[in-house]
Amino acid sequence: IKWMKETYLCTYSEALNTMVPSKTKLIKNVTYSWHGDVLKGYEDIFALMDKAVDETEIVSLGLQNRVRTLIKKGYVKKYEFFKYDMKTQYKNVVYKQAHMNYEEASKLVSKSATKQLKILKFIYEVGQCDVSLLNRELKCTKSIIDSFIKKDLVLLTSQEKFRQPEILSHVHELRKHPLNEAQESVYDAVIAGLHTNKKYLIHGVTGSGKTEVYLTLSEEIIKRGQQVIILVPEIALTPQMVSKFVKRFGSQIAIMHSKVSAGERYDQYRSIQEGLVNIIIGARSAIFAPCPNLGLVILDEEHEGSYKSDSNPKYHTAEVAEFLSDRLSIPMILASATPRLATYQKIGETYELLELLTRYNGQKMPPVHLVDMREELEAGNRSMFSELLIEKISDRLEKKEQVILFFNRKGFSTFVSCRSCGYALKCPRCDIALTYHHRDKSAKCSYCDYHIKVPDVCPECKSKYFKFFGAGTEKVELMLHELFPDARIGRLDAESTRLKGSLEALIDQVEKHEIDILIGTQMVTKGLDFKNVTLVGTLSADMTLNLPDYRAPEKTFQLLTQVAGRAGRGEKHGEVIVQTYVPDHYAIAASVNHDFYSFYDEEMKIREFYSYPPHKSLVNLVISSENEKNVIDSAHNLCHELTRFLHMRLDEETVEILGPNPALFQKLNNKYRWQIILKFDKMNMVLVRNILHYVCIQHKDKVVRHDVYINININPMSLL
Repeated sequence: IKWMKETYLCTYSEALNTMVPSKTKLIKNVTYSWHGDVLKGYEDIFALMDKAVDETEIVSLGLQNRVRTLIKKGYVKKYEFFKYDMKTQYKNVVYKQAHMNYEEASKLVSKSATKQLKILKFIYEVGQCDVSLLNRELKCTKSIIDSFIKKDLVLLTSQEKFRQPEILSHVHELRKHPLNEAQESVYDAVIAGLHTNKKYLIHGVTGSGKTEVYLTLSEEIIKRGQQVIILVPEIALTPQMVSKFVKRFGSQIAIMHSKVSAGERYDQYRSIQEGLVNIIIGARSAIFAPCPNLGLVILDEEHEGSYKSDSNPKYHTAEVAEFLSDRLSIPMILASATPRLATYQKIGETYELLELLTRYNGQKMPPVHLVDMREELEAGNRSMFSELLIEKISDRLEKKEQVILFFNRKGFSTFVSCRSCGYALKCPRCDIALTYHHRDKSAKCSYCDYHIKVPDVCPECKSKYFKFFGAGTEKVELMLHELFPDARIGRLDAESTRLKGSLEALIDQVEKHEIDILIGTQMVTKGLDFKNVTLVGTLSADMTLNLPDYRAPEKTFQLLTQVAGRAGRGEKHGEVIVQTYVPDHYAIAASVNHDFYSFYDEEMKIREFYSYPPHKSLVNLVISSENEKNVIDSAHNLCHELTRFLHMRLDEETVEILGPNPALFQKLNNKYRWQIILKFDKMNMVLVRNILHYVCIQHKDKVVRHDVYINININPMSLL
């Protein structure tokens, strides 16, 4: 907790709340105790504190000021205790008697009581059973159990009930696949590093069999009596991987993610703490699972931005894993087909590189065809679909094969605007354009929950030319239906998977080939494994590339490479179509060739030239408030103070201060936002942290207005 507070400049309570199950609050209990001899004038408090006294009693007696004085003098100590606000649930369990068998026990039950004999036989066959199960399956009433107890045929006990996510109740099957030579090499290297703080990066192409390596490593760790934490970017988006672990390890698994109910999450947390489970699978917060005997930490798809918290403390999961690795002397693994540049730069310094450069099944990486959409436009094709893509989709439908199309924008249209006066529907809380959703004819904000029904005429000038512009996945789906009326089309985005179980149902449909074409946002790039998908199409490779963020090329390369990896994962060969208006851009060219190394070399040169991470460290400070003038004044005051302190301790050449400027999204959730960006040498991180703590936390009230919030993000994944 102390490390989190100092590293990410958060409070103790923020760090502590991060480590407990989400939606589970900690309740603070404060007590006071006397230490030392009696002090004249305070005999009454000395007598009161012959044992620990709760804070509520101190307040009720009006002793707060006198107790504060005693604390300063060193006679009274204050203790803070925290407990969960969740209640432990209990269940009734019946056990057969150890001193008799069923034949002996049945003699004490009337032969005509056939229902009782059936229930008794079941209890003696299984040895123990939940009363609720007996009631549900055998209609066993309380009076029957009471009669068994009275005759000393069974024992009734109350036990803690551990609630589990539904997926863990499925019957598991033991399914193993032998490791190939490359996988075996990776496995051996990690096993050799057990009980050390060695850190590994597995750079494995899509479909190289990284999951099977995780499974085999987990099996070995369990045999040694230890636990494994396996982290995935968004567990709700990786049900296939979770399913593989459940089938292999069954009830030995705990699952921690946002879709699990608060009660289930709390019970999973307790089962981990008590050592009842050996494998913990979850999103980033699962790194804080209270494992009593942790042996290995694995971060799958380590390049994903969701590993960086967007609320305080703004930790990166890999950094926390590194801390645990050093603290507990255990190995850790980062794995990806497209590792972060910051991670790859640490090869040889912090991480040992392990490579899986071919697919597990021996299939070649799918060839990628680049389509220049400028040429399509010149040829008279104004559609979102190139002639080549349409041709390839038709071919796959004819062959009864499946297609994945990637378009990284949800909704139907990106904005709604009036052609007469130019008025556009905007979110009043965020001052950004609302996205039109065709399903419920509404316009929604992508950053808060604001939504309205789209009016028939312009609210400003009453013109009837109030139309939709741009396209999202909903519109693409409609266009696909027009192009391929007989095709079964599914859509995978945040809107289509809002309901619990909807994602799993959609994936099941694709696996059963009840869907021919799957169109989706970046959700389709995350670990999906469909053997019959032989064509992947990216409709607009430039969308992420044009974001005003220094990581835009890296993000583009990762998305294009990952989505291309969904093709040809079975026995059939795959193929990829990438549509773009900038075919010569190095990020797109590298993804076409599945060439991480050329992208890494080119992008690192650019990062070094512009002093961006991983060559430099970066801090993004966002100043926000509902009062715009206070935000602007505070941003300038803060920038002045930071400049003064930084230049007192560092040469001006070694630190660059950008801003203050309005943030890209100047207003979100009714709060105006300005930002200051700091760039500096990595070796000065501790000094810069200390200055930020002094100016932004210790002396915040002297620098900014009382209603202004300072958001500190150290080495952010994005500046948007």
